Parts: sequence; structure tokens; C-alpha cells
Amino acid sequence: ELLPRVLTTFARHLAEQNSSTQRQSTRDVYVAEVFKLFSHCGGRSLHAMAQQPFVEAVAGSVESRRHHALLTAVRRFQRFWGEVGGYSGDFDSADRDTLNLSMKLRPTLVDSISGICGAPLLGGRFCKRPNQRCNTCESEPLRCSVHCDHGLQECRDIFWSKHSRAGTRVKTMADFFGQKTSSKGPRVAPSDCEEVQACLFCVPATEETPSSNSA
Repeated sequence: ELLPRVLTTFARHLAEQNSSTQRQSTRDVYVAEVFKLFSHCGGRSLHAMAQQPFVEAVAGSVESRRHHALLTAVRRFQRFWGEVGGYSGDFDSADRDTLNLSMKLRPTLVDSISGICGAPLLGGRFCKRPNQRCNTCESEPLRCSVHCDHGLQECRDIFWSKHSRAGTRVKTMADFFGQKTSSKGPRVAPSDCEEVQACLFCVPATEETPSSNSA
């Protein structure tokens, strides 16, 4: 499978290029963002994701406004893809354990818009801190940062229940209950998409000639 090898090599490339000026945790986020973007944008190749039209689409997308590291991650991947020579590059070997290490998959909690925690407190009161969302495994809602028990192994188990090593988005029950997008893009035509100007699924792909190594 090509994607794990590419991402492992991408992680090493980031470390070699920015080890003294960039934190390891930042590099880990970039690798994870590229993996999740490839998974969500079903049907696009790694080559297409490294092209300038796609980078520009990410810059103006809703996803980029929600996840500030996404655009930088895609720009770094674009530079890496060009330097390594695309599909003709020499990529490291990798498996799921290697991906766990390369992406440093761990809970990344942010405030959710799905209400307040509600955990019981002394005196019959309830916690009014905001619920959390895990950007890594997309679990939501979780209890607040004080009362949340979303651990490392649970986060990784949920993440890999939604993704294959090849980057394929694995269908979950949510895909059968009215979400507009699935692993293959919008369920509506691009002309009817409410966010056509900022939807990564609605941007025409620029593909390289398919090869035996393409993802």
C-alpha cells in the first residue's frame, strides 16, 4: 500500500527539513491532516492533492477555516511531493504501527458547539463547561476537558475504525443517516452544493497519468 509509505517518508522529510525550527507535535499534525484529507477526498490521487489548484481550493475551503493547520500541511506536502519526484520517489516501508508513530495519533480536543458537559458536581450542580470534540478521531460530543475520559487507545481504535491504511474512508452508521457527504464526495451535484465555492469535493481534479504505484 502506497499511502502509509508516502506518509512515513513525508514525516521523515519534515523532520529533516525543520527539526530545529519546528516542534515535533506540529509536524505530527501536518502528517495526520494530509492522511485525513486524502481519506475524505475520495477518488483524488496523491498527485492531485499536490497540484496548485487543489492547494488554492484548500485555502478557500470551509475545512481550512475550521482546521488552521490544514493549509500549511497541504503546502508542505506539495513541496515534499515535488522534491521526492512524485510516484517515482523512493518511499520508506510502513505499516499501521508505523503510521501511529508517524502521525502521533492521540486525542486532540477542541471546544464543541454541541452543548455543555453536564457532569454532576457537589451540591447538586452540573458542569457548565463546553463539550469537546476530538479532531483526531472526530468523536463528538465528549465531556469537557476536565471530565472527558477519551484516552489514547480509544482514540486510535475509533480513528482506525473510520480509515483504512490505504486512506480509504470506511463507512460508519453516520453515512447512512443524512450526512451530505460520504467517502466519495457530495451526495448532491456540484451545481447544487451549498458550499460550491468552498467545498473540496466540488473542485475539478488535476490527475497525473495513472501508474501502477498510484494511490
